[in-house]
Amino acid sequence: MPTQQSVTKTDLLNRSADLLEFDRVLSSLASHARLPGSRAQALMLHPTSSIEALKLRHTETREARLVIEEHGDLDLAMEFDPTPVLDRVALQAVLTGEELIVVADSIEVSRKAKAAARKLPARAKSLVALSKRIPDLRQLERELRRSIGPGGDVLDSASPHLRSLRSTIRQRYQTAIRSIEKVIESDSTNAALQEQIFTVRSDRLVVPVKSDFRRRIPGIIHGVSDSGATIFVEPFSNVQTTNAWRESIALEAEEILRILRKLSNRVARHITELGEAIAAASDIDFAFMKARYAINIGGRELPVGTADSFRLNGARHPLLSGDVVPISLHLGPHFHCLVITGPNTGGKTVALKTLGLHVLMHQSGLQVPCEPGSTLRLVDGVYADIGDRQNIDESLSTFAAHISNIVSIIRYSSANSLVVIDEIGTSTDAEEGSALGRAILGHFANVGTSTVATTHYRSVASFAEESSLMANASVELDPGSMEPTYRVTMGLPGRSYALEMAQSMGVDAPILREARRHLGPQRQRAD
Repeated sequence: MPTQQSVTKTDLLNRSADLLEFDRVLSSLASHARLPGSRAQALMLHPTSSIEALKLRHTETREARLVIEEHGDLDLAMEFDPTPVLDRVALQAVLTGEELIVVADSIEVSRKAKAAARKLPARAKSLVALSKRIPDLRQLERELRRSIGPGGDVLDSASPHLRSLRSTIRQRYQTAIRSIEKVIESDSTNAALQEQIFTVRSDRLVVPVKSDFRRRIPGIIHGVSDSGATIFVEPFSNVQTTNAWRESIALEAEEILRILRKLSNRVARHITELGEAIAAASDIDFAFMKARYAINIGGRELPVGTADSFRLNGARHPLLSGDVVPISLHLGPHFHCLVITGPNTGGKTVALKTLGLHVLMHQSGLQVPCEPGSTLRLVDGVYADIGDRQNIDESLSTFAAHISNIVSIIRYSSANSLVVIDEIGTSTDAEEGSALGRAILGHFANVGTSTVATTHYRSVASFAEESSLMANASVELDPGSMEPTYRVTMGLPGRSYALEMAQSMGVDAPILREARRHLGPQRQRAD
């Protein structure tokens, strides 16, 4: 963790997003991408407080979801990212055949995206506008496909000279083979060979000769077996025919390089248009990726910039799967702080994270998993203090790390921010921690900063009960099974259920009676 002096607002917001596990949401979002560019966009996505930018993001998501649900998904897919290839072209590099195919594939994908946009309904105006940014590069694609095979090999059709050279290579290879086969079939050399075969060593045709018979077949030695029993000899009688074959191969390599250079120059002349086509196709897939993700999590689009409070109805944490209990809570407009109390494992932290994540997702242009009637106020930042922030490197205790983080939150947050604090005032003396927690929440309430905090301190809940700027909420255990219900109840502080939990786990009755006696009458009446 950076030192107190070095923490910037951006550092703090990024760290808060990590504490809320927004990075995991983005990874899940990215898994729905079909193109490398849109996948990269997903992982770089960040919230914005610009109403115009947000409206556009949500419009694109809404339109893409409409298309998927009414007409089916777009057939876009590309394995390799063309951006590094274009970067090499910009440096005047000669591209390989494999890289040129990546360029051709990217043109094909952008062409498909443009063609698909022509079939979109009139309601998908923003997606159609994106498709209009894609230039026509079909001629370049045809030239690349005509010259380069799917595996990146340069085709005979790339140039008449290349076709002629390859025909010559085949002819000269056959001539060289016939020449060396005569050596193998000769009665004078038969006994000198380990096997009646030829092979290739150092790009030359050779025969395997027994080392004791090396003088029997005059020629150039190109290698020796590991055991030393065999030497690989190119017969002198075969040198000229093999030379002719290898010279043709060298000429072929020169022609291939010329073709690759020519095609690379063609790509370079269209580099701006290629960048525009790839970016537009990625933007289209980015919209459809958000729509796929929204469908997958049961997301809902919420109004942008009109809400004056936070209200979650039946909201679900986007990273939880299975039978998730929906959460309902609200914050504002007439109170600024919500204090959630209740037992461990009761769902306090999940409720807090759910609100924080929903705000981050909503302000990133993502639909959120909730029921109708939900609203989210637009904020200038989401600040979080969650979990054990002990920092050994800086010799900060858990409590000191929490306080350091909260000091930074106080510095940068405003009346237009959302602050979420898990277990405020813990990891120190209970009385002092409770007092500090009340003071911190009082500060945020007076400033008008929207704040949700969880706590086990009854005094913090009582403080919230007495303030018109604050409210209580609770999570609870089922009294019969002692299992968490995960439901949030607005307006009431919660119990810790510590003694009931201890009883269910077998603590002796006399010990429990003594513990209740220590609680005091006011606490017992409150419970």
